Amino acid sequence: SSDSLSFRVGGDTDILVALSTDNGATWTDPVPLNSNAQTDAGFDATPDIGTDGSGNWIAVWSSGDSRGGSIGTDRDILIARSANDGSTWTAPAPLNSNAASDSNSDWSPRLATDGRGHWLVVWTSADSLGQVIGVDRDVLISRSRDNGLTWSQARALNQNAAVDSREDSSPDIVTDGLGNWMVIWHALPDWNSLTPT
Repeated sequence: SSDSLSFRVGGDTDILVALSTDNGATWTDPVPLNSNAQTDAGFDATPDIGTDGSGNWIAVWSSGDSRGGSIGTDRDILIARSANDGSTWTAPAPLNSNAASDSNSDWSPRLATDGRGHWLVVWTSADSLGQVIGVDRDVLISRSRDNGLTWSQARALNQNAAVDSREDSSPDIVTDGLGNWMVIWHALPDWNSLTPT
């Protein structure tokens, strides 16, 4: 939202959260989820949120804020966690492990959990991961095995990321909670790689 909440937060876009404890009949007033909303100047957008059904919630989003100069001004993926059904949230922290050093954007994160401590986040990225993959858009993935406390280093999900020139973007992820995960995404074909018929 770009609402300043009656000047309680800045005029840039921020992530707001509202809570219902009666199956959606009533809601709390919205409050900023990103705790730096009063002072940051970068936009926060494209959030996703999930729960394991046991009080743990995770929110992820794309942010252009530099977090006080600790990460770059390109878009990065931020994460906040709640262990009390959304009553309080941790301060946002970068999820993509290269946030402090990359110079290309990460956006549109989506997450899923199996309800047993495992969480996966996928997102679109134009970063090369230190020249490991190209700078075309690819789908990156990171995994947590401890309810979001720590995360694996980001890696490319599309296996041809190092050699393709195709634009892979807008992923979504689901799981059946039994060890099976599925990710879908949009792929703009590399027409030069297609064989005429």
